[in-house]
Amino acid sequence: MNWTDDFYTGIAVLLAVLFLHAFYSAVQIKWPESYFGSTDLAAYEVSLSPIRYLLFRILPVYITIIFAAVTVDRIGGSGRLCALGVGVIYGLCTSGRSLFNAAKYPSRLKHERTPTILIRGISLSLIVAISLVAVITKDIFATIVPPLEDISSTLWTGIIAGVLGAYIYKLSRGHSVCADDLVDRAKNDVPRSLWMLAGQVAYDSGADIDFTRSVMLAEHIQRPAWFRRLEQIKGLVWKSGSYGIMQIYANRPLSDEESIRKAVNERLLSINVRKPSGEIDYDELDRFSVSYNHSAEFNELLQAAINSFYIFDNLYVTDRTASDLKPIIEVTSIERWGDKLRIEGTAIVYEGNLLIVVIDEGKVIYEESVQASRGGPERGFWRLVLPITVGASEVVIEEPRVRDHDQDNENDSRIVIDLSTV
Repeated sequence: MNWTDDFYTGIAVLLAVLFLHAFYSAVQIKWPESYFGSTDLAAYEVSLSPIRYLLFRILPVYITIIFAAVTVDRIGGSGRLCALGVGVIYGLCTSGRSLFNAAKYPSRLKHERTPTILIRGISLSLIVAISLVAVITKDIFATIVPPLEDISSTLWTGIIAGVLGAYIYKLSRGHSVCADDLVDRAKNDVPRSLWMLAGQVAYDSGADIDFTRSVMLAEHIQRPAWFRRLEQIKGLVWKSGSYGIMQIYANRPLSDEESIRKAVNERLLSINVRKPSGEIDYDELDRFSVSYNHSAEFNELLQAAINSFYIFDNLYVTDRTASDLKPIIEVTSIERWGDKLRIEGTAIVYEGNLLIVVIDEGKVIYEESVQASRGGPERGFWRLVLPITVGASEVVIEEPRVRDHDQDNENDSRIVIDLSTV
């Protein structure tokens, strides 16, 4: 090779690295390289599955390296050097830079340093390994790489223009975290058992239920279930670290359920993020966020999560009281999700069952039985999601036995929610 070939090889490496940067910036597939942030709905969808994540991390890099290496070979340069150059430079610019930043974590974040360095080190090794595979296999796929004179063909022009167009559009609108979309998606992904447990533990401890669930949602988005399982494996070697869906620090691995109990009792119980009026105290929320998870993405996700819970000032309660001198049934929160209505509350009811009925012009159009976490005589937490059809006017919540055995006290043992006010 002469200096001209070296020059073309260097240009190809630079263009390939810039293309990968534009591609991943456009689709926001940065998790868990940034470790603390799925910052886009697409990134979150990818992060939910380890196979899906690996494919998105590997295939674009591999295809780009093959394309660049074969093209450099054809113009007389070193395709092997090009492939290795793209892998090493791109890896150092992304995972390598993140690895360097993780090594500088302050002492208060020491427990996060080891798992963070581990995942970023694996990511860097994976990128370099892919470049080595590309060196070995580039000749196999050389036939499908178009000659330079055909790069302007419709297919390849469309691919390149599409990626660069998306990147330019992203730059033009600035950095935007789709936190609301992420939270809405995460609410459907968190297992119902964990959702209910978080509500029950918070209720039993006197912690804010919505605040507890907001922390859980934000951490779940940043550490999906499969990654938390990897942390459990890491815990076999390095015991201390952040574990579970709440990512609470512990000296040993914790399950999701254990992390909820520990986080509520040790970190969340003493935090009041509401003003006397019931509004969110965002200054207090920011202070908590910095102490719990220092990333800006976590703070944005936490705010979006707690804003997604709409708490009525005047709660729905029955006139009739239970043995604990509280209403037999109370509704603590109501939230609309499109054509669905999420209702939560507490109750002390016969056998722990509640009957929920949706009424349209005096006719029952939907009926469902829901069980509180605990039946009487202990108060339990309950939650349900109802389909609300056009024309539905009321939701009635009552004890099943009221209908058959207690007609005289029917009105003081039921709650009627007027849907026109929700």
